[in-house]
Amino acid sequence: METRKIAELSLSKLTKSGFDEAMATLVQQDMDELNINHNHASLLRSTQDMQLSLLGILDGRKATMAVTQLEPEAIDAAINTLITAAKQAPQDEANQVSSGQTMTIEKGPQKGDPSILPQKVKELLSFREIHTPTMQIEEGLAKYENQKVQMFTSKGSELSASIGSYALSAFGSAKEGLQTSSFNYAGGSADDLTGNPAEEFFGIDVMLRETSEQVVSHPLAEKFVGEVILTPNAVDEFLGWFI
Repeated sequence: METRKIAELSLSKLTKSGFDEAMATLVQQDMDELNINHNHASLLRSTQDMQLSLLGILDGRKATMAVTQLEPEAIDAAINTLITAAKQAPQDEANQVSSGQTMTIEKGPQKGDPSILPQKVKELLSFREIHTPTMQIEEGLAKYENQKVQMFTSKGSELSASIGSYALSAFGSAKEGLQTSSFNYAGGSADDLTGNPAEEFFGIDVMLRETSEQVVSHPLAEKFVGEVILTPNAVDEFLGWFI
């Protein structure tokens, strides 16, 4: 059953079960990925995951839950559990679902090219071997991902999205004899990976080179106070943590 029909059926079951307001959201994630392990391509796999999120409001009391079993009987059982949880929840007149909101979003490649992933892994491993041989890529990947979202509320909102993207990443450390650098990471996602060699995306080449130069370390002589400088690659992670 397609994502829209599952979400519509779930919302219908929620409203018929007696909730004053309800929302059903189905997320389907399809992924193809080729992993890197200890400087070698290791595992090529394709996966599909689906998760249904249910929200019900009963007499101003709200409950939510998520399920991955999408058979009608499993959804019915989840709704029964949701009713029990809602009856025990605190009452708040602010609990509401959105009303009359509609939007459809489509972004990025909607279908992945299976030839891109092994090509990008080959480029990345070749760059490491030639230009930064002391750098050990402990983990990495090339990935295509598509996420489809379908959301309905009992007050007429309908939101849908289909977002596709490619991703590259590399994680590891450099070693020279008994000297070892700290672990380092670089990676990101984009609509297209064909315009440049793999190492030129997301600062991966810079990370590999700089990590290779950081195997000899020295302790600081004393404490100091100074400015905190956020490099471009650090901003995304910092904002994610901060938010």
